[in-house]
Amino acid sequence: MRHWIVATAFLAAGALGAEAQCLAPSNQAALTASVEEGVNEMRQAAGLRPYASEARLAQAAQGHACDMAQNGFFGHQGSNGSNSHRRVQQTGFRTCLTAENIAWGFRDPARIVSGWMTSPGHRQNILLDRADSAGVGVAEGADGPVWVLVVSRRC
Repeated sequence: MRHWIVATAFLAAGALGAEAQCLAPSNQAALTASVEEGVNEMRQAAGLRPYASEARLAQAAQGHACDMAQNGFFGHQGSNGSNSHRRVQQTGFRTCLTAENIAWGFRDPARIVSGWMTSPGHRQNILLDRADSAGVGVAEGADGPVWVLVVSRRC
C-alpha cells in the first residue's frame, strides 16, 4: 500500500465549502487522540509545550479529511479552492498562524507521527513553536484513511 504525507503552512485566506456525509472510522476519537498524543510527545521531547487540543481545529481538519476522501484527491487545497487558514477561520477560530499536515493510507497513528517527523516540512509544523493549538481529523477514503493535522496560533 502506498502512503503519502504532505505539509504546508498558510497565513493567507481562501474559501470553505459545505461538508457532505463523511465516513469516519468507528474508533475515530481514539485514533485522533492517539495522533495528538504522539505529536505532543514529539514536541515535549524537543523541549516545547504540548499543543492544546482545540475542537474547532479538529472540525477544520475533519472537514478537509472528508473533502479529500469523498472527492478522491490528496492535497492542501480543498475541492472548493479553500486553504487550511480559511477552513480554520470558517469554524470561528481566530487564527494568526495556521499549518497543516496531511497523510493518506496509514492505519497506525504512531506510523503517521513518525512519518511526519522524518519529513522536514511535517516536522517543522509539528515543532512549530509559534503555534499553541491543534486538531486532527480522519476519514475513510477509497485507498485507506485520510488524515489531517491542523496547528494554529490564536490571535
